[in-house]
Amino acid sequence: MKQKIAAILIALSLVFMPSFTLARGLVPCGGYKDDAGTQREPPCTVLDFFVLVATVTNWLISLAGVYAVFEIVNAGFWLVVSSGNEESITKNKNALFQAVFGFVFVMAAFILINTAVNYILLGGDKSKMIDLTKPVCYLAPNSDACKK
Repeated sequence: MKQKIAAILIALSLVFMPSFTLARGLVPCGGYKDDAGTQREPPCTVLDFFVLVATVTNWLISLAGVYAVFEIVNAGFWLVVSSGNEESITKNKNALFQAVFGFVFVMAAFILINTAVNYILLGGDKSKMIDLTKPVCYLAPNSDACKK
């Protein structure tokens, strides 16, 4: 089990290593000034904290999808390799079911929250639905970035 976790962590660190340098993009603020002293980013506000939470939540949902695919492929591989061992087949079928069920549960939760937020904030007006994949749209649904 420890080897499996270590392999996953190493693979993820290699995949996401380049994006660690782009952490500045998590929030659209920071008070960044260039070498000439020109203000490039506005100072952070409370709104930016909510944008950060939304961005991290969307990233975690994406990571759940990647992990589910990994577990499905892993369980399928060991199911094929089990060579008729009934105990191994049962274990891998259970792991396959859990991976699919977990991913469906994450997607259902996202859909439920998306629907609830849209109906609470917009009163059920389907023409103004908020795109929850764009974090800025949570608190500023009428901005240009959120219009479809």
